Amino acid sequence: MKLLSEKQSQIVELLKRHSKLSVDDIVEAVGDAKTAVRRQLLLLERRGLLQREYRAAERGRPSLVFTLTADSKQLFPSKEVELLSELMGFLVRDGHEELLERFFDRYWQKRLDQVVKEIKSRGRSDLDTRLEVLKEMLEREGFVPTVRFEKKGRELLLRECHCPIEAAVRTSKLPCQLERRLIAKVLNAPIDSISMRADPSNGCEFRLPVQASKARARRSD
Repeated sequence: MKLLSEKQSQIVELLKRHSKLSVDDIVEAVGDAKTAVRRQLLLLERRGLLQREYRAAERGRPSLVFTLTADSKQLFPSKEVELLSELMGFLVRDGHEELLERFFDRYWQKRLDQVVKEIKSRGRSDLDTRLEVLKEMLEREGFVPTVRFEKKGRELLLRECHCPIEAAVRTSKLPCQLERRLIAKVLNAPIDSISMRADPSNGCEFRLPVQASKARARRSD
């Protein structure tokens, strides 16, 4: 996300501290003209960082106030990733790795159930359909997946360009291994046929052999 201007940062900080503020409240706090404040509020609203609401008044029409959106959280420091990493490390060192395995097993099983249900709803179970549904699920989860057929359509490369569970993967490779199992089940492939390269900074890559087709051969290298 592009950096905020000094005035925009000031407005965001004010809303973080006070939750809801009217235009007049913000004008008084920042000391700018109302037209200038309104322009900054509009820019922040367009970027999805704040939203307008109407507050009921004792008399007359409801007054307009602004609040921060959920997307604004990314502008403030967070210890969630660091804390999660420390928690997982503690569980592993304390001999409770089985708890982590159960948690991530349920995590991926829930998503597998969703994928299977969606495949059934489409009335087709060919490789392209399964791959399409798998990719859609990974997109929803924030993995930013890309799919490419290589070796004249005989090999599938599934690459995840982002790892939304990076803190977990840095502590244990278990999430990636369980994901490989999910991919094997969705694509009807032996798990041993899927090679995996995990990089917490850049996501994961999964390669597996597939049956070649003319269409895929045209899409491959």
